[in-house]
Amino acid sequence: MTTNPLIDRQLGQYTEKLIVTSEDIWRLEHAARELRAREFGRLARGAWAWVKTYLVEPIASALKAERAYRELMALDDRTLADIGITRSEIPSVVARSIAPRSGAGRTVAVKATASVRVPAEVERKRAA
Repeated sequence: MTTNPLIDRQLGQYTEKLIVTSEDIWRLEHAARELRAREFGRLARGAWAWVKTYLVEPIASALKAERAYRELMALDDRTLADIGITRSEIPSVVARSIAPRSGAGRTVAVKATASVRVPAEVERKRAA
């Protein structure tokens, strides 16, 4: 307080209205923790979606294409003829087997022996 009674009286009027209790502080802290947890969860979900879309799925697709290519190349010509394909058609057969069924996208080379169609929505995300 000051030595001036008029100022003391005015300060007293304002401080009565500005009293903050420990319960008020707890509520503010609790709301801040909830907000932080919610935003961190949103950030983690977004990060996982990015990792899945741009790392996990393309790698899994490339591994699947490579495995299919190796398995078909390991077959002899007679077995391939029984299946209905020739050795020169193996890369295109592998590419068709792992390409997405809907939407047009660009072609991505896999080990320079097969190709994979990238979905159009993934291509738009990359462009953005």
